[in-house]
Amino acid sequence: MNEAQKTERADVVIVGAGAAGLMAAIWAGRAGGGRRIVLLDGARKLG
Repeated sequence: MNEAQKTERADVVIVGAGAAGLMAAIWAGRAGGGRRIVLLDGARKLG
């Protein structure tokens, strides 16, 4: 199975790991509740 075929469950999915996406992920994590957060981006490095 390659990465494109991998399936994961998430409560929050953020597309884009630029400044706004990273902040959205941080705030979603800080909101608590044990949410599973997935941050997706096409680049090899975040930011």
